[in-house]
Amino acid sequence: MKSIVTYDGELDYAFPPQSVTLTLEDEIDVSRGEMLVHPNNLPVVDRNFEAMLVWMDEEPMDVNKSFFIKQTTNMSRTRIDSIKYKVDVNTMEQFAVPFLSLNEIARVVLTTAKELFFDPYQKNKSCGSFILIDPITNNTSAVGMIIDRVEEKDMRTMDDVPVLDLPKLGIDPKHYEAIEKAVKDLERQGIAVKIIK
Repeated sequence: MKSIVTYDGELDYAFPPQSVTLTLEDEIDVSRGEMLVHPNNLPVVDRNFEAMLVWMDEEPMDVNKSFFIKQTTNMSRTRIDSIKYKVDVNTMEQFAVPFLSLNEIARVVLTTAKELFFDPYQKNKSCGSFILIDPITNNTSAVGMIIDRVEEKDMRTMDDVPVLDLPKLGIDPKHYEAIEKAVKDLERQGIAVKIIK
């Protein structure tokens, strides 16, 4: 870096919330909102990550919908790939659920349209937090805290959920109620299973 310039003159160092202009030794295309980091403390650069999400919208979550994600000063499109589990805040139990309603908390996997520069929330709150914005109403749909990146090979889609096709397995309908109870118990433990009757 060549210099840190302000209205009052040059500075030796700057910190938030100061407004400064940075001049660089080399000609690099850098604009407002870009991140300057120490080479030994680089952020994660990825499109896929896990996060804890608090649903803030009156409308229940639609997992097929695309949202805007605002993280630091960046804005991108994102989708919710999967809900790993919902957390019951009273008992801390984890449940498999298909969507979230107002004030529910869950661990989710997100994929963004462009790569984001982020840190896990525990390491850096300002680079590890985000909001989801409904593209139609412009409402804040959710707030989130990034846990960490998710490798492409570890991405789980709803197609990966095990399916029990009861008629195909030759299971008598009188046993369906018992099977549904067992599946609900598995969902409470964070294991989602789809039943076809």
